[in-house]
Amino acid sequence: MRPPPPDGARGGAASADVPKLLLTFEPGPGTTLSPEMIERALDTIAALEADHIGLAGHDIQKGQPETIAAALPSWLDRHDLR
Repeated sequence: MRPPPPDGARGGAASADVPKLLLTFEPGPGTTLSPEMIERALDTIAALEADHIGLAGHDIQKGQPETIAAALPSWLDRHDLR
């Protein structure tokens, strides 16, 4: 396990009461998140949940908007957010 971020770090590292979702994808052309980066995020950001949803490149939101939209309802329901 990696050390926590330093005091005063920005983001959700300490907000365990706020659920967070990280959509992850198999690396494609231009992918910006490596498996190591995803692991570090999961190790250091409180209440972060990763949902792996397939192959992607740099512009996933343009290339697979339906895939992203389909992943959100179940996560929202699991956390009573809608």
